[in-house]
Amino acid sequence: MRRTGGVHHGRPVHRVRPDQSQPGRPCRGGLRLAAASTADGLTATFSTSGTNPDRRRGHRTHAGGPPASPGVCVAIADVGGVNFWGGRTLVSGRARWTCATTALNFTRGWVRTTPSSIDHDLRWTGPERVDLLHERRTISAVAVSEVAWALDFSYEMTNVTALPLALASPATNGRPAAGYGGFFWRARRSGRRVEVLGPDRVGVRHLHGSRARWLALVGGGSDAPWSLVFVPDRGSQQADQWFVRHDDYAGVGSSLAWDRPLVLAPGAGIRRRIVTLVVDGRLRVAQVAGVLSAAEAILTGAGTG
Repeated sequence: MRRTGGVHHGRPVHRVRPDQSQPGRPCRGGLRLAAASTADGLTATFSTSGTNPDRRRGHRTHAGGPPASPGVCVAIADVGGVNFWGGRTLVSGRARWTCATTALNFTRGWVRTTPSSIDHDLRWTGPERVDLLHERRTISAVAVSEVAWALDFSYEMTNVTALPLALASPATNGRPAAGYGGFFWRARRSGRRVEVLGPDRVGVRHLHGSRARWLALVGGGSDAPWSLVFVPDRGSQQADQWFVRHDDYAGVGSSLAWDRPLVLAPGAGIRRRIVTLVVDGRLRVAQVAGVLSAAEAILTGAGTG
C-alpha cells in the first residue's frame, strides 16, 4: 500500500530473524496519521527481533506479553502447542513462561496488490516444517476525510492438518485475563497517558474482556495527538472479547481464545475483520460517533476502497 487521498500509509514488511525463538511473520509497516505534521506520532512498525525498544528506554514491559514494537499483526500464542506469538508464552500444564517451540508465519503467494490494498496467502508452519494453518489476509487503506483514514483488515484461517487444532492463549493455559491472540495493534506511546474509550464506559477496568461494539485508544502529545477507533465485523466475531492495555504499553486485540480454546476441525476455518479508523487528534466519546459511520459503511460495502 502506498497512498490513499494523497497520504502514504504503509508497506508490507516481513522480517525473519536468525534467532528462531522469535517467529517471523508479515506485518504492516509505516502506518501514519493523515496529517503530515503528526506522522511521527503514530508510525507503526513491527520487528520480530527479541530486543524490546521500550525496555531500552526504561519503560516497564510485561514478560511474555504482546509484541514489543508498535504495529498491527495477527499472532497467536498457542496453535496446537506451537508458539506463533514471538517471545515467551505460558504453556498449558507448566506454571512458567517459556519459548516452548519455534514457528514461522510467511507469505506463500500474493493474490492481488494495488496502491491501496494487498491480498495474500500465508502459511503457519510449525517447528517440524509442517503447515498447521493456511491464511488469506486482505488489508486495504480507505480515505475517510482530511484528518482520518481507515485500515480494513480481514483474515481467514483454515486448519490444514488431519486432526482438530486448538487455538489457545495464556489465559486458557492458566493466566486469567491474558486472552490475547488474533488481530493485535500495539500503538506507539508518546508523552501523555493513553486513554481507552468505549460506547458506554471508559477505562481498561471496564473494557478489558468486554464485547463493546467499538473501542478506541487515544494518545499522543499536543504536537501529535492521535486516536484509533476499532470497529469489528460483528457478524463474524460476535463472541470475541477485547484485550486492552494502556499503562505499561498501549495495545488492543480482538481475542480468539479469551477463556477457552477455539478448536478447529480438520478443514474448518474462521474469518475475522476489523476496520480501524486512524484519526488526527484526541477524540472524546461523543466525537467517536461522528466517525463510526465511515467504518460501518466500509463493513457493509458502502465505503470506498
